Parts: sequence; C-alpha cells; structure tokens
Amino acid sequence: MASSTPISEHLPITGRHLGWNEVHFVTVEEFRQNAPAVVGLEINRLTAVLNHMEFGSEAYNEIVAARHELRKVISQIESSTGTRLDPEIASEVDTVILRLSAESRSGNSDIASTLEYSINRLDYLTSKMRRLA
Repeated sequence: MASSTPISEHLPITGRHLGWNEVHFVTVEEFRQNAPAVVGLEINRLTAVLNHMEFGSEAYNEIVAARHELRKVISQIESSTGTRLDPEIASEVDTVILRLSAESRSGNSDIASTLEYSINRLDYLTSKMRRLA
C-alpha cells in the first residue's frame, strides 16, 4: 500500500543542500516555456544598464547588440521543435556572454556588477541548454 505522506518528507534534510533544483530536471518542453522569460529578464536588466551609459559609445552599442542577440535567442527557443534543443542556441548565448564580459571590465563598478550577474545567469542557462541538446 502506498504511503499518503509526500515523498519530500522522506528525503533527508541534507539532500536539500546538494546544489540541485527543479531546473536540473526540466524537460525540453518545460525549458522552452520558461527560458524565454529568464532571457527576457536579462534583456530588461541590460536595458537598465543602458540608461547609465553614454549614448552611442562603443560600450553602449555592444550592450544594444547583446540585447538584440538575446531577442533572437528567445525566438529560436520558442520556435524550436523536437525532443532536443539545438546546440547552436547555446552558442548564440555564449556570444552574448563574451560581449558582456568585455564590457563588465568597465570602470563603473555598478555596471560591471550588473553585467557580471547577467553573465552568470546566462551561463547557467547555457549549461541547461547543453544538457538538453
């Protein structure tokens, strides 16, 4: 006879500190549904960064290009089909990460820390993409 107690109550407390979360166990379809929102948050974060940069500067233009590439990534994720994710999508995000990492070395520590945060989130996302490819 099956127990009516939720399985989570049977797990040891230490199991909750192993560094795993639900994103490690998503299917490709779930990823397709959730990843565009995560990428959208990073686009919004980059837009906020632009408000503190000199319009038309090289750094400004790099951030604009990164936002544009991330919008394309959203479209690619949403239009992907099949049981695997196209590995080229992760490569596109890697390109954005490279753009942002170059700009994160700027003299403004607030901009740099925001870009580093975005880089970390996007890097985590690409690791999930590769797992699903």
